[in-house]
Amino acid sequence: MKKKRIAAAIALCMGSALLLAVAAVVYLPRTAWGSEKIRGTIEGALNKQFAGLVSIGRVELPVFTRATIHDVVITDSAGAPFLKVPLIKAHWSLRDLWKRRVILDDVRAERAEIVLNRLPGKRWNWDAILFPDTTKTERAPGPQFGDWVELKNLTLLDATLTARSPYVGDAWRTEEARDSLLTLALAGKLRPVVEAVPGGYQRITVLEHVTINAPYARIKYPGEKAQRFDIASGSAIVRPFQPPHLDLRGVSGTVFVNSDSIWFRKIQAQLPSSRASMEGQYNINSGNTRLAAQAPTVLTDDWLWLVPLLPKGGTGSIANVGYIANGT
Repeated sequence: MKKKRIAAAIALCMGSALLLAVAAVVYLPRTAWGSEKIRGTIEGALNKQFAGLVSIGRVELPVFTRATIHDVVITDSAGAPFLKVPLIKAHWSLRDLWKRRVILDDVRAERAEIVLNRLPGKRWNWDAILFPDTTKTERAPGPQFGDWVELKNLTLLDATLTARSPYVGDAWRTEEARDSLLTLALAGKLRPVVEAVPGGYQRITVLEHVTINAPYARIKYPGEKAQRFDIASGSAIVRPFQPPHLDLRGVSGTVFVNSDSIWFRKIQAQLPSSRASMEGQYNINSGNTRLAAQAPTVLTDDWLWLVPLLPKGGTGSIANVGYIANGT
């Protein structure tokens, strides 16, 4: 009888401990103290993982598989901006996290500001921040957090993306010609938007009011070097050159991105008075553009961003056209 009572007492203690653990998991994240502890833990873990500086304003975590995160800011080590997002929402699976896979579902980011910056002779800021040089440290065996990052059912609302890449004149031109073109570009008299920066010059491309619904986004995946975005619908004001700009609407298709280029595959797009399907490539560094397009409905006004010398008010259709534009 005494042994049974001891066993029952042990079982009761273990059950109570289990209930307390469950209660802690369920209720602590809902308290101000619990939310602040989780916010600090996440912020600290990200600062150890990345080479930049990460700050998080507030975390709401009603359960351990869903969160709302406020005021996320990531800068490089010198404090230059990389990412600022006032609001992020996402779901995830504990099973994926256990396998060190960051696979987020129902991701929603509002009013994000992204700056992709590469100073002359330097790495891209996103590359230096997210994938710091680890050659001097021994890598732990097996998969690590950051090796596998996928987003599912991504919604990006009213984002702004600024890409700043090194500007270098064409090597085939004479030095005098390159200097003349640089002077014109800095004065805003050529199509590229160019600014002087420490160590040289940068070309600036801006996407404003970016809204995207993407069923799938591959940020990093074992064996793959390019990022992939499958877009169901999207819109943006694109400023790759001096005005006029591209008013892009009703976008769908697949986009691949690596360190220097963007590839478009099976893109369907609407402009204010035109419809087009296209494939092509845009070089972030040089601005060189290659397009193969079909457009059953064309108003030349919509394409002045690409070919400013087109006559305004022209209409028609394009059965199949290839176009190559030099960024300078």
